[in-house]
Amino acid sequence: PHLNILNSDETMSESAYEMLEKALNAAEKPLIVFGPLDRLKPDYLPVIKKFLKKYNGPYYCDVETGAKFSTGASEGLIPTMDHPEVLKAVTDYAPDLILHFGHRLTSKHYYSFLSEHPELKVMQVIDTTYHQDPGYNFTYKLHAAPIKMLEALGERLDKVIGKNINCDWSKLIKGKEDVIENYDLSYPFISKRAIEHLKKATSFFIGNSTFIRSFDSYASFESKNNELTVYANRGASGIEGHLACIQGIQETQNSPCVLFLGDVSFIHDLGSLLTFNEQHEVLVVLANNRGGGIFHLLPIAKEKETIPLISTPHNFDLSKIITAAGFNCLSIHTKEELVKAYDDWNQKPKLTFLEVNITDDNNQKVYDQLRTVKL
Repeated sequence: PHLNILNSDETMSESAYEMLEKALNAAEKPLIVFGPLDRLKPDYLPVIKKFLKKYNGPYYCDVETGAKFSTGASEGLIPTMDHPEVLKAVTDYAPDLILHFGHRLTSKHYYSFLSEHPELKVMQVIDTTYHQDPGYNFTYKLHAAPIKMLEALGERLDKVIGKNINCDWSKLIKGKEDVIENYDLSYPFISKRAIEHLKKATSFFIGNSTFIRSFDSYASFESKNNELTVYANRGASGIEGHLACIQGIQETQNSPCVLFLGDVSFIHDLGSLLTFNEQHEVLVVLANNRGGGIFHLLPIAKEKETIPLISTPHNFDLSKIITAAGFNCLSIHTKEELVKAYDDWNQKPKLTFLEVNITDDNNQKVYDQLRTVKL
């Protein structure tokens, strides 16, 4: 059922709080899921952290919350939903309540898990009436402001001791980190090192296709960045307007920001390149795999006759395009060059463009090896 518990003044009824409070206190094996929340109010991270201190059980954070990088698996964070060993561990845990705050997750594997286990009780708290669960897996959908609900529950709850998932997440994370570091440049390397090195950044804008998935599947054992706000444009037009968006974010927040986007997204928004100015404290990390590499990581890659019809190969030297617009651009070919560029920008944030050259073959090898890491 859909429960509209958001009043005209955006306050929630007492019964709404009681309903969630009672459900959470009664659950023996709860699982909290944080989807994208109110990114226009980026001060929600302290609310999440305060709630987690009361909750003290397993939880999962979508990449768009930013909370994935401000906690760490040592506190109960499930590092990813896109790994077979993790999904098995969650299945064995058999949660008796999933409390989902916010909007739709990046991970399709989360929704596959719900579809395969229709017996699960799922309560979603979301501030829109639009349907965002492709499998209609929720038991209750509460139309409410997730942050306000989290804040209220954090104040009201007695400490909930969840029976934490019995897994050594550190072993999994270390295994994945070793794979990422042992290969040449790849999307996972770009995302892992960005979280570790770009401490001056207050906001990441993460492009779609491979980048959003790469960041979503990365998690560390300890916190890597306590103040990071993550933005993304998900949906059917998710590769357009990235260069324009990062400028708007930077000018609104007036603090260092980083944009991660692929070559096709860059080409779609070339006009916005001309609106940058040297005052922008922006790092643009442009991954160039010569077009459409995401399809080689998806099931459709098996359809060899289809790939040429949906990919967009090109031979553009994107660094020359950026130079022609009047900006300097570093062409990155090695891991060492990328790390140095990250560290240089972190020391002195300024408008910087990096064209990171990646081969699909190497990127595919990294992803294939990541799937083999065991708990």
